[in-house]
Order: sequence, then C-alpha cells, then structure tokens
Amino acid sequence: MHLGEGGKEEAYTWPSAPSSATLTTMRVIVALLSLYLLACLLFVGVTTAFLVLLRGERPRLCRQSIGCFFREWLGTALIFGILPAGLWQRPPRPARRTISHDPAQLPPASVSSPPVIMVPGYGLNRASFTFLALFLRQRGWRWVWPINNLPRSSPVPVFAHHLATCIEELCAATGAPKVDIVAHSMGGLIAAWYLQRLDGGRRVRRVVSLGTPWSGSRIAIFGLRTESHDIRPNSSTVVSLSRPAIPWTAIWSREDNIVLQPKNAAVPGAHSICLPFVGHISLLLSRRSFRHIADVLAAPDPQLSDELSEEHSEAKGNRAPARLTDVP
Repeated sequence: MHLGEGGKEEAYTWPSAPSSATLTTMRVIVALLSLYLLACLLFVGVTTAFLVLLRGERPRLCRQSIGCFFREWLGTALIFGILPAGLWQRPPRPARRTISHDPAQLPPASVSSPPVIMVPGYGLNRASFTFLALFLRQRGWRWVWPINNLPRSSPVPVFAHHLATCIEELCAATGAPKVDIVAHSMGGLIAAWYLQRLDGGRRVRRVVSLGTPWSGSRIAIFGLRTESHDIRPNSSTVVSLSRPAIPWTAIWSREDNIVLQPKNAAVPGAHSICLPFVGHISLLLSRRSFRHIADVLAAPDPQLSDELSEEHSEAKGNRAPARLTDVP
C-alpha cells in the first residue's frame, strides 16, 4: 500500500514480468554475443600461439603482455563487429568541423597539409579506420577518406589500380596536387605497388604503414582470398617490392600476432617506430599509434618527422623509435 493523491491509500502495482518471448530473445542475443566473443578469443589465441612458437622462446607472463592480449581480443571483436558498416564505398567529403583537444601534445595539421587517404588490410574495409579517421578530423585534418579495396578478393596489383583511381578522385575533390597515405597491413603493399608500378610518386607526399608484412607473413598460408597469395613469404609481389623513394614511416610491434615475423613490418631503410605491447588490430585503436601518425602527417619534412616521433616516445616513456638496423 502507498499514499496516492489526496492522501488515500492505494494498492501498489508491481511491474509485470517480461514475457517469455522477450526472455527468449534476450537469451538468444546473449548466446550469439558470447559465441562471437569466443570466436574472436580463439582467433587471437591461435595467432598469438603461432607468434610464441615462431619466437622459440618461453612466453613471459607479465601485466603488459596479458593486457596486450586482452586489448587485442576486445579490439578484434570491436573492429570485426563494425565491418558491416563499411561494406559500401563512400565518396570523399570534408569534415564538418575540427576540434583540437590536446594542442600541447599533438602538432596541429597545418593549412597546407594534404588530404589523407586510408587503405585497409586483408579482409578489412574502410570501417576499420573509423576511430583513427575521427582522431585526425578532430585535430585539424579536413579531408580524411578511408576507402575499400575493390573489387573484393583480388590480387594486390588490382587493388593498387583501384587506389590510383581513388587518389585521382580525392585530388579532384580537394584541388590538392598530392595526398598522404595511411595504410594498415596489406594496405602498405598496395600503396607500395601503386608508387612503384603506377607512377604514384607524383601524387603522394608521404606514407605511414601500420603492421605491413614487407617480407610476407607465414599466417597468410591460411588465407582464403586471392590476395592472400600476395602476402605469403617469397611471393612474387613481396619480392618485387622495395622501399619507395618518398618519405615512409613504418609503425610496427614485436607483439604483432598476424605479421610473422613481426620485424617484417619494418621498412628497410625507412623511418621505423616500434610500439611495445600492441597487437596487429590494436594498431587501429591504440592512442599511441594515433599520436605517432598525427605527428608524422603534420611534420613539414622527413627530418622533422623523425624528431617529433623520437620526442614523443621519450615523453611517454615508451621505447624510442627504432630504425631497421636496430631491429634484432
């Protein structure tokens, strides 16, 4: 009983229990979500086991390595979960507004900074760059365009021709003579093919690659798509590619569970930044990775790019960026 209007006692009505149909729907949703997370855990667990076996060392369990594993697991679940939103290709368009949240730590994008085009990796699409694109737009980059690799399940050279078409479209939309490329995983090989075989140097100012298998990856033997043949070790595509003459920064990690061996993601002779305890998919979500990318893209020349990256790593207490000659 409780007092209603006018001080009169009224019987309390308990909320009705959910119907059986609602409970069944909730159970199905929870079961599907659990299976999805379990599948992502299995994927990350198996690929991490391959990395451990390839190293031939007894794994050392510490807070950083355990955290890296769980971040990679949840990051994989997040990126794979949003891929359906990026199935279709969208035309380039400018950001509605830019907000610099941390101008003291991040160099702002200058007015002269070219537009940025983002090339996804194997099995991914433009949705995988959702968070990085948002990060750059909020810090001054007006034109940031993640693309898809089309047509699907094609060799790297075919993807490179599609990239060439997209770059011409972006230059036409913005009026810029050149663009910057940010490429994840296989996307770096696509960018390199475009630069070397399709005269892409006239349209590209600099490239930033994230976890690109420059010497191939042994895990590619399990790939089902056509392009998986191009990212196997000693494939004709991998062997024929070399570092382009334009400024190139390679961001990689020794804990990369997809690029096997992980040091294959460092570009020979190029500026190389090693991020400790970051997985392959986590490179698309790591704030450390985002800050390095922003530093490199905002730098007016390659020399300043190197200085910014080194200062940023020292300020954060991370491992200093390493060149390929420093990689064991």
